[in-house]
Amino acid sequence: MSKKLTQMQVNGHSTHLVQPIPATLSDLTPRAPLATCGRRIAFEGGLPGAEIEVTDGATVLDTIDYVYGAAWARVPPMLQSAGVHLVQNSCNGQTRTTITPPPNNMPTSLFKPIIWGKLLECMTSVDLDNIAPGATVIMHRDGVESARFDCAEVIATWSGHKPFVKGEEITIHQEYICGGKEDGRAVASGPNITNVQDASQMKKPVVLEPICPDAVLVTIANLTPGARVLFMADGQPLGYSETPSVTHSFPLPKLNAGHKLTVQCELCSKVSPVSDPVEPQPDTNLIGLDASKMYDDRARARLWRGQSEIRAL
Repeated sequence: MSKKLTQMQVNGHSTHLVQPIPATLSDLTPRAPLATCGRRIAFEGGLPGAEIEVTDGATVLDTIDYVYGAAWARVPPMLQSAGVHLVQNSCNGQTRTTITPPPNNMPTSLFKPIIWGKLLECMTSVDLDNIAPGATVIMHRDGVESARFDCAEVIATWSGHKPFVKGEEITIHQEYICGGKEDGRAVASGPNITNVQDASQMKKPVVLEPICPDAVLVTIANLTPGARVLFMADGQPLGYSETPSVTHSFPLPKLNAGHKLTVQCELCSKVSPVSDPVEPQPDTNLIGLDASKMYDDRARARLWRGQSEIRAL
């Protein structure tokens, strides 16, 4: 019997029929070339809800549950590999195998990683760009190695660091490592060196409009990762939360008609400028939500509005 998934957004809603599994599974598509000494691979295009095994011959390298969009798996250095197998397994017994092209030859040099934005005291994450797919990104703090991260794609958010300290020197570079730690290094980039700055340099947050008067998710941009976000209605405290990223959505209680919402970030006992006030708009013209397709064996879904993903279920 078919089932339906319904998403409700105040007055707007959409209903999606749970579909039977397709007769033929589609191939997975690598999002970047496999690197000879890369340690992660990114791919997309699988059946939502399927289990995916990454294998090299008879060896299973990693197993993941595919949801939607991009997925990542860990792989060891592929020195002798002809390419890995991406094996999809659905709950009704279907299997489809995609074979990636052989790994690229080792490059003779790597670009320096790009650090987006300023690193401020008390932050715990770094936004990176210009990363070689599968490379290992290494951070030093005041000359001492503090963390390593195997990155699957060109752009990444690297979280989970101890709070940065004002004046601390942060050095980040990337390497392809084919064997053990330093002895297995094949090629390394130059370092990107920056100093942690005062938290008073936070940007002014931006409330993305429109916002609804009832309990909703409100999206804020220009945030400082790791900061506490303070919400105010007509200057009176409404609540607070922490943000993991530069743009993030937060649930808020009901806002009465005529109230003006403002937002401010707090980090290391210092505050950002207050956002421009935004007034709730009537909720009579809400659009329905889109969802990725639902299949019989699927336990998770992603919802989005326009180009903005709302959440994964």
